[in-house]
Amino acid sequence: QTEPFRRLYVIHCDPYSTHEYKDVDGVMLTDFPQPRQWTGKDKTLVVIDDVELSTLNKRQRKALDRLFGYVSTHRNISVLLCSQDAFNTPAIVRRCSAVWIMWPCKDVDQMATIGRRCGVNLRNLFAMCTNPRDSVWVDLTDNSPCKLRLNGYTAIPEAATEVA
Repeated sequence: QTEPFRRLYVIHCDPYSTHEYKDVDGVMLTDFPQPRQWTGKDKTLVVIDDVELSTLNKRQRKALDRLFGYVSTHRNISVLLCSQDAFNTPAIVRRCSAVWIMWPCKDVDQMATIGRRCGVNLRNLFAMCTNPRDSVWVDLTDNSPCKLRLNGYTAIPEAATEVA
């Protein structure tokens, strides 16, 4: 059985005006803490939501890079990044991400590029989406029992999604 998260941090561009996290018992932040501030004493979830990653200054970018590249693997922390633009997500985030949850996008070139990076044919996967709110989950963790899922619950056979 997996240990539950003991701490939650939400990094949001304007955490006090959003109602998305009003019923969540966690610490709301507007900036990225420095790596030394993450103690790793308790299993922690960090949610990064509605942060415009392209506008981060050098200090913020370095803190984000260390959060994904070091803190997440050495300090008992899982990081969830919510981004409207997977194509322009920083390289360190793409390299260190184990699970991708994606919705169909209108840019077929962008979709093909992201699919190649994940090793799947997103066009075929998104063709299985019948509802505009459907999502495709790609799990890149080692020994995943189900690499591909529709809406998190329905297994998708990998043979149906081979990259062309």
